[in-house]
Amino acid sequence: MYDRMRLITASIILFVILFVLYPIQTIITALSIVLAVFIIRRIPKSKNYTNEKFYSNQVIDSRKRALEAAKLYLAPYNSMWGNLRLTNNYISLRLNTNGTRIYAKELNNPTRTLDVVHSKIHSIGKLWEMLCYRFDNQLTFDGLAEILERYEVVVNITGSESKHNSESDLKKDSIKMIPEEIGVKSPKIDINNATEEEISNLSGISVILAKKIIKKQSRN
Repeated sequence: MYDRMRLITASIILFVILFVLYPIQTIITALSIVLAVFIIRRIPKSKNYTNEKFYSNQVIDSRKRALEAAKLYLAPYNSMWGNLRLTNNYISLRLNTNGTRIYAKELNNPTRTLDVVHSKIHSIGKLWEMLCYRFDNQLTFDGLAEILERYEVVVNITGSESKHNSESDLKKDSIKMIPEEIGVKSPKIDINNATEEEISNLSGISVILAKKIIKKQSRN
């Protein structure tokens, strides 16, 4: 406190001396300093998009619900907008630090990886939330690839042959999207005689659930 008072006193004395010796120049300099400070304070600060205050409440609530749904498989994180990881016994799924890319790798075969290039329908952030809801302890690398195909996501897969490893391939052999995602009603089928593919095409039915239904029917 004492040092601060000494600094203020010395500044006032220096200003008075300069004003006596160079009155016009001192006034111009003082006004320039005041104007510069005013302009600097008026410049808006750059947005830090990792800060929640720059997202709407709806977007924040949506991300929180998705992470809550996947909390059993979610690694500890500092920000809910990037550097997130989901893991089970088969795969590790990661959203990069900037929240702009999704990567996956098969744990039993680390050379087998998947890189989401872009989604034609959803943003990467929204796609991540959708995957949070679909992620469970039974999801495999192939199961993840099938889910992404349903959302018409362009991916690069290494370590294995994939019929959808480029955007051109995706256009040639496009898999139907989940009906609930595009507002199309699910077709009516006989569940007792339906094939696995027909069941998995129903709204809200994943490939894994379809396999379980077929397996249960075969036992009966």
